[in-house]
Formats: sequence, C-alpha cells, structure tokens
Amino acid sequence: MNPGREPVDRFIAEIIASGMIPAGGKVLELGTGLCFDRWMLLKDNYQFYPTDKAPSREDIAALDAENIPDDQFQDMDAIFATELLEHVEFPLKVLENCRKHLKPGGIVAVSLPFMYQIHCDEVVGDYQRLTPDGLASLLRRAGFGTYYADARYKEGEEVNKPSYVVGWGKKAVRIMEWKVELPENWKELQLAAEAKWKAENPSEELIW
Repeated sequence: MNPGREPVDRFIAEIIASGMIPAGGKVLELGTGLCFDRWMLLKDNYQFYPTDKAPSREDIAALDAENIPDDQFQDMDAIFATELLEHVEFPLKVLENCRKHLKPGGIVAVSLPFMYQIHCDEVVGDYQRLTPDGLASLLRRAGFGTYYADARYKEGEEVNKPSYVVGWGKKAVRIMEWKVELPENWKELQLAAEAKWKAENPSEELIW
C-alpha cells in the first residue's frame, strides 16, 4: 500500500469487509492511473476491470468516466472511483453514469483529496475539492437513495483539515411490479357478476 493514501486504502478495506460486494462480483474501477495498491486490494476476490482515460498499461482498458458506453460494463456489483472526481469537469455526470451501470443493490465507492496540492497534467485537469456534505449532495442528486460520506485523516492531521473525503452510494433495489392483463370482455363479465350478486342479495347494496 502507498503510505500517503493509507486513509483511502483503509476505506476500501472497510468496503470489502462490509460484505456489500458479493464474493466473485463484478467490480469496475474508473481512473485506475498508477494506483496499483487498489488493484492488489480488489483483483484477487472479484472480477476486476481496471480502466483509465489514458491507460498506463495494456491490461488497463481505455474508458472515459464521463462517457461510459451503454453497452459496456453493465450490471456491475461495485464501481470504484478513487481520486477521480477532482479530475472531471462534471462529477455529477460521472456518478449518474455509475448508478446506470450498477445492478440493483450495487455500490459506488468514491474518494478524493481535500487538503492536497493542485495536481494535473496534459491529460487531466484538477477542477475541485469536495467536503463530506458536498459529496453526500452529489450522491443524493445522482439518484443514490442510500449514501455515506465522511472525512478521513492521516495520523497527526488537524481536525477539519483531512487528507481525503470518502463516501459510497447504493443503488436502490427495484420493487417488483405486477401487471394484470384484463380480458377484452371484462366489462361484460363485471355486469354479469353484478347481476348475479344482486339476484342473490336483493336487500343489500353493491359498492365497487
């Protein structure tokens, strides 16, 4: 693990230990970059798909987190976007994309630096920092009904000056819908049932 990212590695370990991702589940990582410590935490227990806008290795797929094709990476059990949202212009769009590509009950796990230097290059910019309230708001507006956001500190850091902000959102499980197909002559059947009931119960009023 990278000592400088220990709070994020601890957060990922907590997600794994929580059981929110089923064993052998499909896990997509957005913005893999050079963070192979994340790779080591995830690759042995899940079907792991590392991606990046500008892949640094052949085994990392090219993928723009703001424009994930509808026919790729469908029904994921989890999506990790660690140290990514500060590098995209439209973080809400990224989280909406994540929700769309998760299966019901799937989670997105997010982290981004807070007290950290500006870091960008010719491929990616550095657009924002988010407080825990800001990340929670993004997760809520992206459609995650259940979400969590918090500040994470390195040892010795001052309160309210955290190194990272982390959080997760869970996609709602769809409630089963029942559809009843009525026969074409349903009205005739209803009238016949009314007539039969009235004949058998002449002193009572029928209310539908």
